[in-house]
Amino acid sequence: MIMAVPHFPLKPINDLPESFQKTGGLALIITLAVAVNLFFDLKVLLHYIQNYWIDTIGPQGFSVYGFSIQTNNYLESFHSTLQTMFGRHSPMWPFYEKLRCFERKVSREFYKPLTANKTTLTSRDRNNALIDIAIQQIVLGRYDVFAFL
Repeated sequence: MIMAVPHFPLKPINDLPESFQKTGGLALIITLAVAVNLFFDLKVLLHYIQNYWIDTIGPQGFSVYGFSIQTNNYLESFHSTLQTMFGRHSPMWPFYEKLRCFERKVSREFYKPLTANKTTLTSRDRNNALIDIAIQQIVLGRYDVFAFL
C-alpha cells in the first residue's frame, strides 16, 4: 500500500474523496495498520515516510500522479550501459572511439520507435491505464480509497 502513495494527486480533486491525496492516503494506511494490529511493527517505517517524504521532501518531490513515465528505470539502464561499455578510467582515444560507437547506438535506438508501427501496449502503458481506470472507479463511487491502495 505504501508504494501507492506516490500515485495520489498532490491536492484534493473535486470529484475524488478528500482522502485521495498524499497525506490522506498515508493517513488511511496508518488507520488500516492500526485496525489490523500492525501499527507497532510498521511504526518506524510510517514515521519515516511522514517525517522525511511528506514533511521534508514534500509531496511535489515524489509525486508521479499524471506522469506517463513514473520511474527512473531509463536513467538507471543508461548509467549501467555507460559503465559496462566504458569501464573506469579508459585511455583517451579508446574512450573516444567507444563514445562514438555509443552515440551511433543511442541514435539508432532513439529513432527506431519513431519509425516503427506500434501495435502493442508496453507494460508502462498498461499500468497507466489500470491506474486511470481505478481513479475513474473512485470518481464513480465503485471503489473507495482502500480499494485503490
